[in-house]
Amino acid sequence: MRKILLAGIAVAMMATPALAANYRFVIVPKAMNNPFFDFARDGCQKRAKELGNIECIYKGPVEHEPATQAQIIQDFVTQKVDGLAISVADVAAMTKSIEAAAAAGIPVITFDADAPGSKRIAYIGTNNKEFGVALGKQLLKLRPDGGKYAMVSGGPGTSPSASTASARR
Repeated sequence: MRKILLAGIAVAMMATPALAANYRFVIVPKAMNNPFFDFARDGCQKRAKELGNIECIYKGPVEHEPATQAQIIQDFVTQKVDGLAISVADVAAMTKSIEAAAAAGIPVITFDADAPGSKRIAYIGTNNKEFGVALGKQLLKLRPDGGKYAMVSGGPGTSPSASTASARR
């Protein structure tokens, strides 16, 4: 009986907004003018609304600007948000930003573009080198004698594009 009573109290506390903890999570895309990242924003905001005690913040540089992205992340580290999801614009710059967040006790995941070797706790995305190898093999099947191909990507300086391109060669 006591276990049932304690379980009931625990459920009531979690269901009561006044007693539930509030959390602030931030999505930092490489560039806000890229509609690819809008899906992450929309999903986060939808789930935050369903849970009620979550604030989903979506902020990044308008264009692909690693220095601006690093400053935005530092601002959120200073605010002591509860978590960061970062699409890495520049590995070296973002590794420093991720280290600062980790030192402040803020968990970080990367998505779409990674910062391998950083203190991020997880990466969500494609292995772009493997993708490039698979794409190259498919292109060879289609045109065994070779040819010219065009690839549309997020931009020539981004790590996913560079990994994919190097693997295709």
